[in-house]
Amino acid sequence: MLVKQARLPKDDARGREIVNSRPNSNIQSLCPAPFSRLAWRLPKDGILLFNKKVGDLVQEGYDIKNLGIGQLNYDTPANVREKMKWALDNGKSGYSNPTGIIEARKAAAEFIEKTRGIPTTAENICILSGGKPGIPIFIQLATNHGDGVLYPVPGFPGYYGAIYPHGRVPVEYYLRPENDFQPEVDEIEDKIKESERRGPRGRIRAIILNGPSNPTGMMYYYETLAAIAQLALEHGIRILTDEVYSLINYGKHFFSIAQINDDILNYTALLESGSKAIPGPGYRFGFMVAWDPKLIGFLQSYIQSHDSCVMALSQYGLAEGFSGNMDYTKMMVEDLGQRRELAVSLLNGIEGFRCHMPDGAFYAYAEVTEAVKNLGLKNSEELASLLLMNGVAGLPHYLFGKPERGDKRQYMRFSFSVGKEIIEEGLNRVKNVVEGRPTLG
Repeated sequence: MLVKQARLPKDDARGREIVNSRPNSNIQSLCPAPFSRLAWRLPKDGILLFNKKVGDLVQEGYDIKNLGIGQLNYDTPANVREKMKWALDNGKSGYSNPTGIIEARKAAAEFIEKTRGIPTTAENICILSGGKPGIPIFIQLATNHGDGVLYPVPGFPGYYGAIYPHGRVPVEYYLRPENDFQPEVDEIEDKIKESERRGPRGRIRAIILNGPSNPTGMMYYYETLAAIAQLALEHGIRILTDEVYSLINYGKHFFSIAQINDDILNYTALLESGSKAIPGPGYRFGFMVAWDPKLIGFLQSYIQSHDSCVMALSQYGLAEGFSGNMDYTKMMVEDLGQRRELAVSLLNGIEGFRCHMPDGAFYAYAEVTEAVKNLGLKNSEELASLLLMNGVAGLPHYLFGKPERGDKRQYMRFSFSVGKEIIEEGLNRVKNVVEGRPTLG
């Protein structure tokens, strides 16, 4: 029986052209009128553009094992789908309160109270179109033009994209493997004090936290969170804690900075997302929690001015999804735990790769420094291109922030949110490429 050979991008000119393309790099304006500074500051590259390239390859018939996408391959739970159908069949298509329908806000509040042990009501909740939109909204409401904002590197690229384009000053704090990818409190304190010595412009007014982390998968220690909370109180710094992976953890107890003490609550805004816990990224349901009533009021005004409200069907889905025991999510996390073990084991079996075991989320963040050196490549970006030529997608670390000066280590993020067969086939391709010593075509 003949086995059809996979068509890979390296096999022909069109595939190589797509892999080597740079989205948006040569687009010319057809209008002589100028663009805003914001338009020019927007990131020209990113995860979604990388995955667009992968999608273009798949659409043209190339066989790609996509370990770059952060999207769960599980179906949305039946009860959530039925609730959304009910909303559609019962005419739930009108505008809602800008902060969301009461059913969704109550469900979100009960979920936060149950999982964090913090008294929370519907008045503390604002429903959003996913968790991501809450990042730039918070930055614009909590800081002024020229203010500094601390954010993690490596970290979700949406943080930098919400800080720099809007005229704020991005200030990195680094998550280093020798410190178990934890924020280093002394570094954060030094940067806060340095910003205060320089005067009003650039003074740090906010910090973004993310645990379990994208891309490292690590949770922040209680002691680390407690120390950061104390710094925030001493220096008047607002906190955005991105906890969209809170339910996706593997045996370790999740802890939020909002649980440290009552004083920190009014400094804190918390983000959650239905695309991770339910799942259903295309429905765009998420929410922000804030215990400062003035911040919720500003959130309502902002959404009223910019979006009117979140789509009603998604809000009913969120209300259903975050209610009850969430057994579906528990089943999903148990299965993801098996995929985690598989992915990390396979990665550590590749020459020149080294990967820690993530606490949560669904990403394996592998150091690939030796593999890059052995292949005669410059960096993880070139390795990602080489792998994509050979039919497997993983993300180079430059997409998660500019590395610390002098740090030459190279990393790649591989997602285990896909099926086990794709994990096995994809990482076997990585092994064959890396240990076969091909050249970059």
